[in-house]
Amino acid sequence: TTSGSSGSPLRVWLDRDRGVREQAFIHEVWARAGFRPGDARGVFRGVHIDDVDARPLQWEAALRELRCSPFHLTDEHMGRYAHELERRNIRYLHGYPSALAIFGGYLQRANEAWRERVRGVFPISEPMYSDQWPRLSAAFPNAKLLPFYGLSEKVAFGEPAERPQGQYAMNPLYGWAELVDDEGKPLTDRGARGRPAARRTAPP
Repeated sequence: TTSGSSGSPLRVWLDRDRGVREQAFIHEVWARAGFRPGDARGVFRGVHIDDVDARPLQWEAALRELRCSPFHLTDEHMGRYAHELERRNIRYLHGYPSALAIFGGYLQRANEAWRERVRGVFPISEPMYSDQWPRLSAAFPNAKLLPFYGLSEKVAFGEPAERPQGQYAMNPLYGWAELVDDEGKPLTDRGARGRPAARRTAPP
């Protein structure tokens, strides 16, 4: 379903293999930071963790994810996250930019040297605000910041643009996205900025 931020969530039926195909586009973006299938990630997003209040981190072996609750960001818990991430030699972080920024700030305050060995930070599911870019860059100085933009309907995929920072380039191999101006008129000039309009999925 969609998030429902504009009203009631909309249920969308998808092809069985749609998620697998989307993962290929995601991995292409992550590969820009050196990520390869099988590499482990520290994940700070709303995923299931057993008995989260007692132990807000959990290793998911099938996906090679160290799941860290983004809702338990006290110094005590973040110290446990940092210790386990370093113990497992994890070099990639994936999750809400708000949670990653808070965690990065803790690592700086705690003078955790491990943060300098992080190679990729993959913010998702929230907007990347202008103040979060410098905060994440300072916390993880040797990491590439690679946010991407997707939709629950899986009809468009925005990859991080090289310039300017914080913008996305829609991948035409994934789907078509029409951009319109503030008055709803289609944008046809190359490089013009706008907002998404009606979307449709590309053929397989």
